[in-house]
Amino acid sequence: MTTAKRYADELVDLAKSDASVPDGLVHFQQIFDAYMIETPGGFVDKRKALLDAFSARSPGGELADLIIDKLGGMP
Repeated sequence: MTTAKRYADELVDLAKSDASVPDGLVHFQQIFDAYMIETPGGFVDKRKALLDAFSARSPGGELADLIIDKLGGMP
């Protein structure tokens, strides 16, 4: 399993949770920061890999759409 897929799984779980949008975005930032630190490579490539991995399995909903937006995608 790739690092992007593993972190995307965490984001999918977050998007499916009952977290409020503000709390969910705080948790998203923690996951995103950890992913960016752990994964080698350039910022844009890492962000795109995470966006692609998450978008492929996004459960939909407001928090999922905001996560996609934060990753630079179009919900």
